[in-house]
Amino acid sequence: MNQTFSAARFVPLLRKFLQDNGWGLLSMVGVLFVILAVSMSFMVYKNPPNSVESSRLIGFLILSLVLWPLFTHQIASDYNNREQALTSLMLPASLFEKWLLLWVVTGLGFVLCFFSFFTIIDAIGTYYVNHRDWPQVTLDYFTQRHISRTIERVDFTELNKTPVWAVWLLLHPFTLAATLLFRKYTLAIGVFIGLILFGAALFINKYYAQMLVGNSITVANAFPFAGFGVMKETASGIYHYIAVPKIGNIIRWSIGIAAVAILYAVAYFRLKEREV
Repeated sequence: MNQTFSAARFVPLLRKFLQDNGWGLLSMVGVLFVILAVSMSFMVYKNPPNSVESSRLIGFLILSLVLWPLFTHQIASDYNNREQALTSLMLPASLFEKWLLLWVVTGLGFVLCFFSFFTIIDAIGTYYVNHRDWPQVTLDYFTQRHISRTIERVDFTELNKTPVWAVWLLLHPFTLAATLLFRKYTLAIGVFIGLILFGAALFINKYYAQMLVGNSITVANAFPFAGFGVMKETASGIYHYIAVPKIGNIIRWSIGIAAVAILYAVAYFRLKEREV
């Protein structure tokens, strides 16, 4: 039998984890739904239709950046407690299967729940916006500004226009590695290091973009894994958006994939130390 991975071992391992932690997981999932519903209701769906369309994916991204690390930390931090981790680490399964269990629950599990809940909340929010009884003054304003009173449900393909996928790919392994790497003050240390790395990425990316366009053009912004905006040094100062050259994308994604692999490796070997 394969000593690294076996479905005959992994499925019972996953089933036991869900049975032992079922109520805790259900409570976290319930809190996740409530936070999503309340946040989106106050931040997005109470606004005019045009504002809802432009802001709900922003709310989706911001909430995911906050809730995913919290969810991952809450589950993975149990392995920092010797007594709580002992039972899980002594189960008859390989180290890879135990690490994969963490990845499935905190990674795939969160993504499925988050997307499902957001879709349900957006369906309710869209119905509310489309059937809302607006005051006559507001209706006149919509007519004057040619603002539609109805909106379509969220289109997740719009996320492809932003580097959100790159952020997500890095967010989970970073949180998992930070949680297992630091036994105490994990959230504070993780946020601090994350902000430093993010700031460094912005600085390096802008420096790299400036090298590509030359000194005659000023780079206005350069978000990692995306294009960058430039400002021509003219009296009008017209803003232009320039897509990153293909070789630039290859370099960025190569670095990003390497970072994901390294962070997951750190989490794996830190879990191995717990097992020993």
